[in-house]
Amino acid sequence: MSMYRCLMPMDRVMAHEGLRRFWDNQPAGYWVPFNMDSRFFLITYECRNREELNLAIRQATLPKHQTNDGWNTPATVEDITSAFKEVHPMLNDLIRISGDFSVHKLLRREPLASYTRGRAVIIGDAAHPFPPTHGKTEQSTNAI
Repeated sequence: MSMYRCLMPMDRVMAHEGLRRFWDNQPAGYWVPFNMDSRFFLITYECRNREELNLAIRQATLPKHQTNDGWNTPATVEDITSAFKEVHPMLNDLIRISGDFSVHKLLRREPLASYTRGRAVIIGDAAHPFPPTHGKTEQSTNAI
């Protein structure tokens, strides 16, 4: 599996009449639409004082990304939308207006024996060896 990520200006989201309702007058938090049949899984949350929206989309690693080892490998909107033709059109709209994506593979790792070495310590996202989709979140009450 891979994670496709981007940051986009909230102005772009709020300008879309259909998408605006998911964030307008909503408490800050996560919006996580998914479809188990198509394996579509999208995580969104606002950042930078609600000026930007973070998008993270999990999907099967495409053949052209199989050998990528980095965190910032460029990906296209078409890489994502081609895999999810059966999701609600507004979700594809969100992806299409988003902008530039990067992709990285999701890997499962055994926990480290130690999270410190000398004066260095691993904390936060770097310290957990499981996919970034397992966190407890507060979700918007709006549904598609």
